[in-house]
Amino acid sequence: MSASPFRIGDAVRVKKGIECPDFPGLEIGGWQGWIARIDLDEEGQPLYSVAWDSITLKALPEEYVEESEEEELDPSEMALSAEDLEPARPRGTPRDAAKVRNSPFWVFPWSTLGEQGGRIRQIVADALDDWDAVEAWKAKLEQTIEFPYRARISEDAEESPLVPGQEVTITGIAGINDVHGIFVNVETEDEGETYTVPLSDIEGDGEDWEADELIGDYGAWDEDR
Repeated sequence: MSASPFRIGDAVRVKKGIECPDFPGLEIGGWQGWIARIDLDEEGQPLYSVAWDSITLKALPEEYVEESEEEELDPSEMALSAEDLEPARPRGTPRDAAKVRNSPFWVFPWSTLGEQGGRIRQIVADALDDWDAVEAWKAKLEQTIEFPYRARISEDAEESPLVPGQEVTITGIAGINDVHGIFVNVETEDEGETYTVPLSDIEGDGEDWEADELIGDYGAWDEDR
């Protein structure tokens, strides 16, 4: 057995052009983490289990995670040879990575939603619980939408005092909670009355595609959580 160039705890990066040994065709160059365990391969050479750091975990392809789980493999680490790896400067800490792995939002319950699921994952990836996730949505909404904003009551609205399809103007965010999510203040177009309704009961009216998309993404997340 040759001398091991790495020790447990060393920060490493996958070399450019390296493919995943379990899923040929998936290039993993640039993925980074720490040496978590050292085993021996069939030829007696060191085989390094790399535990991915928080940045890599958040960027893992959904297809890779899903296929790993189907094959009963742990997507948060990978066994690689010394030739696949190079020393790297740590990005964060193992504790940061553990927070991502332990988050209920690191799994992919929205993977069947395609591109929309990917956008949802980006927003809630750092959330450790529902409260964190709702706050992340609130921050993204405030960053994206300029109030007042024209919208309408969704056809799927169940808790709104207003009529599905009714045009409203969102005047601002009224508040949040971890059970019912985000509430917004709306003003009806016809009567000028003000109501507070769940954002999940709102859909855009085509005024701004980015804002409409974000509202739709929030509704999909809220429905499935």
